[in-house]
Amino acid sequence: MKCYKLTAIVFILVNSCTQTHKKSKSNTVNPIVAENKIDTTKSYSIFDFSPYVKKYSNKKKQQIIEAAIQTISKENFFSIYYKDLSLSDFYLIDIDRDGDDDIIYSSLSNQYRLTDRNSLEILQNNNNSYKVYSISGYLYATDLFTKNDSLYTLKTIMRPCCDYFYYTFFETKFNCNNWTLSEPKEVATIERKKVKEKI
Repeated sequence: MKCYKLTAIVFILVNSCTQTHKKSKSNTVNPIVAENKIDTTKSYSIFDFSPYVKKYSNKKKQQIIEAAIQTISKENFFSIYYKDLSLSDFYLIDIDRDGDDDIIYSSLSNQYRLTDRNSLEILQNNNNSYKVYSISGYLYATDLFTKNDSLYTLKTIMRPCCDYFYYTFFETKFNCNNWTLSEPKEVATIERKKVKEKI
């Protein structure tokens, strides 16, 4: 009987991680077909925010981020994991050009170490009260800072995890006028061995 219980526990743990990455049949993209939509000859990495960030000392930057986290739900990702996150993965940028610095969090390192998924987190600053928007994957490309418009595309990558051996590429539409996000569109699902990353 003990053996059966142990087997059941192991099955549940493995299955829970797998379920994080599974999609419904109607949502699943054929990896062979979808591969044509992604350039697998290039290496992927975190989007370079450096030309667009507001420059602060590390001490000031940390104070701003900690104050922001105090205004959001205690059940939020940041409230749970903040002390384990790298300050360099936070970016202070006035996304909606209203004069207030919003906050973007995008990282490769949280996966495998904290949670079984990557996530792009955007914190909207509304008079120093923040609201969090979460998108699957880390940000690798966007026209948010190069297009003079209100509707932008956020391109993210969800990395493989556990017994799920594929990279999943998403595109999400972001309206910065009213801070709305579309449902992430799954663009491609590609085998781990065919995707290169700069980590």
